[in-house]
Amino acid sequence: MEITQNPSEFDKRQLKLISEIVRSIKNRLSDNGIPDDQLAGITSDVAFTVASIIDGSRVMYADGKPLIPVLTFADDEARTKLIAQDGGSSMHGYVEGTVDEIC
Repeated sequence: MEITQNPSEFDKRQLKLISEIVRSIKNRLSDNGIPDDQLAGITSDVAFTVASIIDGSRVMYADGKPLIPVLTFADDEARTKLIAQDGGSSMHGYVEGTVDEIC
């Protein structure tokens, strides 16, 4: 497996990923009757929680050891080439602006 550090490409992909997460949450909430005046706030809360878990910025443990996910993106269909960024993802920092844009 080949892992390439490419911060600009990684950032483009994490922005696209958080946009898809936000859009999916918003649509499911809307489909389930959440009123429009509450949609942005609830979408933001849920997306921030999910992004924080993926980013590893939330303290988690498994079997007494730190559980820290590190996001990478496949750069080929076989998933043998990965794009990464030192320190992993920081999608939770993009949630508010993305929710404002989508909602």
